[in-house]
Amino acid sequence: MSRKSNRGTMAIGTPSAILVFVVLCLTSFGALAFSTANADLKLCAQTAQSVTDYYAADARAQRALMKLDEKLFAMPEIDAAELAKSLAPLAGSVQESADGAKINMAFPFGKYQALNVTVELSPKSGARYEITDYSSIMINEPEYGQERLNIWDGVG
Repeated sequence: MSRKSNRGTMAIGTPSAILVFVVLCLTSFGALAFSTANADLKLCAQTAQSVTDYYAADARAQRALMKLDEKLFAMPEIDAAELAKSLAPLAGSVQESADGAKINMAFPFGKYQALNVTVELSPKSGARYEITDYSSIMINEPEYGQERLNIWDGVG
């Protein structure tokens, strides 16, 4: 009986299969990394645009407050009706009350938001006005597609 010894030879199939598997894994991880980086780039661009729009609205609000300061400085006595007429281009709405006036201004930025500034004028206080609200608000509701999530309602 003659026996053949396989000590010196090595199977070629197993290392080749492992090498193909490793190359496929590295290729798929590279593609995933590229798509993640691309999504991050788009998100950063949207964030930068949103921040730019917000600060542009903030600058418009500060210019409006500067004009309000100029008008109030020119008036010796605060007259809410006269102030409402003179601030019509600046203010969204002016509400008169017994102890002064309340001015609402909105400065839109982006598609769905506005910077809301509310100022209260009080002739009794030493300050000319007080900013009571300086916040961003939603002005339009974003429209989503017709497809809704199928959420389980607990029945059935």
